[in-house]
This record gives sequence, C-alpha cells and structure tokens, in this order.
Amino acid sequence: MIPIRNDNTHNVTGWCFEFHDLAASKLAAGREKDMEFVAVLLRERPVDLNTLHQRVISLRDKADLAEQRLGSAILKEYSARVQTPEDRGRFCGQLLRVTLTRARSLDRSS
Repeated sequence: MIPIRNDNTHNVTGWCFEFHDLAASKLAAGREKDMEFVAVLLRERPVDLNTLHQRVISLRDKADLAEQRLGSAILKEYSARVQTPEDRGRFCGQLLRVTLTRARSLDRSS
C-alpha cells in the first residue's frame, strides 16, 4: 500500500494499491473487467512487465492461472504494437520469460 497525502486530499492520508500488486490481483481474479484494466496498465506502461511477472508467480493458489492470463494479456497488447525490430525483440523476450517460467513450474509439479 502506498500512502497519498497532499493538499488535494486535504492532508488526509489515503492508502492506494501499488500498480504491480493491483495488476497481479486483477490477473488472479480474471474477470473481463479485470483483464481490461490490466490491458490498460500494459498499454499505458505504468507497470514494469518483469516486476508484474514476479508478483504473479508469487501468488499462492492462483499463480498458474494468473500467469496464463498475463501471457494472454501480453500477447494481445504487445503484438499490436510490434513495429520495429527492437519492439519485436523486446516483445519476444518478455513473452519468452513468461513462457519459460510457466514451463519450469509445470515441470516441477509433474
């Protein structure tokens, strides 16, 4: 939780979720509105994909499902923006990291 306190809050402290924690919980819930919210976070880039991925795999009961959803969200949002070789490399690297981590977790559970 992040404290927000300034003149706009009339010096009252409001507590807000950190973006990565919020996105991970939305991926775990997986409702359509949650996936749309995560898509906006990915599109507008207030989240670091590597940090988000670490938060997702740290979830206890929902990690596998949330990780699958993250992979889908990455594919949907980033594939529309791949225009240069640099973008393509960055996109492929991000998707590969998620996929490899998922494959390793499946190997361990077998």
